[in-house]
Amino acid sequence: MIKEQLKKLKENWLLIVLFLVVLFFVSGTSSSTFDMVGVSSNGMYVKSMGAPMAVQESMMYDSGFAPEVSERKIVGTVSMSTEVKRGNFNEMEAQLKSIVTSTNSFLLNENVQIYDKTKSGNYQIKVETSKSDAVVTQLKNIGEIQSFSVGKNDITEYYESLEIQLNAEKSRLQKFQQMYADAKEINDKIVLTNNIFDLERTIKNLEEQIKNQDNRVDYTTIYFNMQEESSGYVYIALVKFSELVKGLVDSFNTLLMLIFVVLPYAVVALISWFVWRKFKK
Repeated sequence: MIKEQLKKLKENWLLIVLFLVVLFFVSGTSSSTFDMVGVSSNGMYVKSMGAPMAVQESMMYDSGFAPEVSERKIVGTVSMSTEVKRGNFNEMEAQLKSIVTSTNSFLLNENVQIYDKTKSGNYQIKVETSKSDAVVTQLKNIGEIQSFSVGKNDITEYYESLEIQLNAEKSRLQKFQQMYADAKEINDKIVLTNNIFDLERTIKNLEEQIKNQDNRVDYTTIYFNMQEESSGYVYIALVKFSELVKGLVDSFNTLLMLIFVVLPYAVVALISWFVWRKFKK
């Protein structure tokens, strides 16, 4: 009898292994589901993964028009390039920094380079949007304008979506805090504490995003390029002695190549002339 059972087990070993694999997969799925949801004896439940997802969703919003909003959120940028007279670069740069200081603006980035004895500088300036027109007018007086462009990006819809999400998360936080106050079981309090912590972190993140957008709206970014006028004699210079020697050697090499190319033909022509002369006599 035992031998027959062992024989059947050997014949059906593949089905047994498949059954064990399915049983392991189902048990793993169930445990992960219970990890995501906390259930209490009095029927309260909370999703521990709800708060972190809110941050991810906020990153998916994009800027839009939102015509129903009267107070627009506009991010402004200005790009301009000027050319200053040769030798006046340092003076014009001092004037630029004086404008930045007098208007309580911020010089975020400064990059000055010298190429072929000609200076050029790139500057990134943050200025209050209410003062941007006045600052741009002053900057236009630095040298001669080569290029100028103004950009405006409407982020009203994105800004509104952040505020709506922030209010929703704050409302959820109040509900969780009330549930925590009403909870009797220790397990409920532990799960609710974790969720409250996640929500507070999400709210802080959203508040920082809104603050960053406010700064982008309140301050206009100016990209200013200043180029010193190039000298008309910058590429004029006496030839170097080494270049003269190199030219002489190249010419001599060319002459030698010409001689060795023409020489065989000259020899043939000379022999032909002697033969023709002898034949004529």
